[in-house]
Amino acid sequence: RLLMKLRSHRLADLTSPEVAEALSAGVDSIIVPVGSTEQHGAHLPLSTDSLHTVEVLDRVARDLPALVAPLIPVGRADHHMAFPGTITVRQETLHAIIGDWCDSFFRHGFRHVLIYSGHGGNAGPLAAIIADLVAMDGRRSIIGCTDWALYDGTLFPRAEAHGIGKFEAGWHAGELETSMILALDPRLVLMDRARPGFIGDLDACRDVLMRDGVQAVAPSGVLGDPTLGDRERGADYLAALTASITRFFRDAIDRRAAADARQRATA
Repeated sequence: RLLMKLRSHRLADLTSPEVAEALSAGVDSIIVPVGSTEQHGAHLPLSTDSLHTVEVLDRVARDLPALVAPLIPVGRADHHMAFPGTITVRQETLHAIIGDWCDSFFRHGFRHVLIYSGHGGNAGPLAAIIADLVAMDGRRSIIGCTDWALYDGTLFPRAEAHGIGKFEAGWHAGELETSMILALDPRLVLMDRARPGFIGDLDACRDVLMRDGVQAVAPSGVLGDPTLGDRERGADYLAALTASITRFFRDAIDRRAAADARQRATA
């Protein structure tokens, strides 16, 4: 455990000497939050994915412990571009940003760069980027929590435990995300504009959604029923997601440390 008390776990809140002190005290991991700026129906802000990503990773950082890098507020969101306000970047742009940030962190002595995004559209692209960066230099520990099954496997069972069906909980701007943003800042949620969107099995039309855009499946941009949003459930979702992601990163760091130790022993 960390022997010093950090004034903040957010890298950008600290002074340069404080970061050096944290590194010396054993804080050798830094988490990169990758968000998105994209439509979330008529009731949630464009920053929805960024908001719950940063909140969860702030908590994860305290638990590990680690520092949290500034948010990358945009990602791959081509399938939301029919809706004004959405921003998407090319894969090579995101690759360059992630690569440059990793270069900076490793140069200053961090041993592990941990990457997570609360935007499902970033999962596959980030996995490809991380695989490429690791292939370029396997000595660097770049760990991505990019298996979206962890997100779904954490939140849908929690929703079901509260009596909310999977299709109502939704994959985008439904009950799940509405509840989480209500828990973070209810002023950002326009509940009077919340309306049910596509409610059904997304697996049957996922290819259409990714090829033709969300509007081809849900003209409102909503997948789920946001009218069921509840602040207390949102707090539970955030806590459950924090626990799952903390466990994922802690286990991955332990596996990496064990692999490095074996390599040193056989060198």
